[in-house]
Amino acid sequence: DIEAFFGSNFKIEDFKNQSRIDFVKWLKVVKQNKASTVNKKLSAVRVVLDFAVDQEYIPERANIKSVKSASNFRNTYITEEQEAKIIKFTTNHPLESVQKFGEFWQWSIDTGLRFEESRGVTRKDIYNDETIGWVVMVQEENSKTNTSRTVPLTTRALQMANKQQGINPWDAFDKHRIARAWKYIRRHMDMVDNKMFVPYLTRHTLGSRLVQRTGNIKMVKEFMGHSNIAMTDKYAKISPKNLIEARDALQRHA
Repeated sequence: DIEAFFGSNFKIEDFKNQSRIDFVKWLKVVKQNKASTVNKKLSAVRVVLDFAVDQEYIPERANIKSVKSASNFRNTYITEEQEAKIIKFTTNHPLESVQKFGEFWQWSIDTGLRFEESRGVTRKDIYNDETIGWVVMVQEENSKTNTSRTVPLTTRALQMANKQQGINPWDAFDKHRIARAWKYIRRHMDMVDNKMFVPYLTRHTLGSRLVQRTGNIKMVKEFMGHSNIAMTDKYAKISPKNLIEARDALQRHA
């Protein structure tokens, strides 16, 4: 790849920071390399240049920075219209497995629990708190951050949990069962080719809604069980509604 881009007569002492920028752009656009692949190739370039410095072929090497991988944070969320359509579809679906997934999905979008956290929930973890009302306790051993937290339940979330059988209401919803049910939903929503349309959008949807409706980042952080505020900040996306409210606020005080 180096020879293909720079040519066989390119001198190693001519490799500067701009050379690295141009090379990376070529790898991404022409070779269609992902960031991880680009970084492996840049690592090889570092080795070559370090060797050249050690052998005193060149006085110093260019600064070969790694390419940042794109964030895996999904900035898509379910709209209220999509939510209603999915609920109607799963409720009326002929397969019981899809119907039950619809109940799990509604629980997830109202609690924001990670799927593995929901699978660890027992009947004892769902109780009526004297101050808050009905809540679910996420136990430390089921939490991604290894900390327990209490999540208040909406009326709908409580109803969905009460429809389930057994000590662990959501234990049956492993990744395979979720994937099978989601295939039906993807087709119904005409989202087969949309890689961002995944079941886990329930959590991102709740986080986005809480931030947009309350504006209380710290509260949302505790609710979602984030280990740091930076993750919560990603839910604070600017939406057209936010922009309209900002304009109206300015006009009222103009």
